[in-house]
Amino acid sequence: MKAGDYKRYIPYLVIMAGLIFFYYYRYRRVPDMEFSSLQVTQQDGTQVPLGNILGEKTVIHFYASWCGPCIREMKEIKEEWAHLESENIQFIFITDDPEDRIAPFRTQMSQDVLFLQIPSLQDAGIYTIPTSYFLKNKTITTKHVDPMNWKNLQVINEQFNQ
Repeated sequence: MKAGDYKRYIPYLVIMAGLIFFYYYRYRRVPDMEFSSLQVTQQDGTQVPLGNILGEKTVIHFYASWCGPCIREMKEIKEEWAHLESENIQFIFITDDPEDRIAPFRTQMSQDVLFLQIPSLQDAGIYTIPTSYFLKNKTITTKHVDPMNWKNLQVINEQFNQ
């Protein structure tokens, strides 16, 4: 290779850097979200702003019924529910799946867990699932993309205090 031949690779390097940036920005970043204006559909079909139903300590968890990591995470939350409930944590699961795909999850979880629908996860800015938001007094304290370990209550509670 002659001196200066490397210059022909610069456009490819720039394209690769752009693709890496796009991937990270789109799929590995949890977007900021204004939950007070996000319209969700409840089980009875009524639409409400999500901000109207947020508790003091809330986990908003975006998922899909076809997502293996989401299903495993729900099973873990179900197993740890007695501990999580004792910490007064409200769980809200949001998906764009139709009601017939939500119903089996709703029957498996505690009655205190809310399962809500939105027209499109992508329209809400969610491109990677599972994605979780931790809110304290309706303010986002932590955002997390990918599955979490729900067995360590200390770590879960720390998410509300960051």
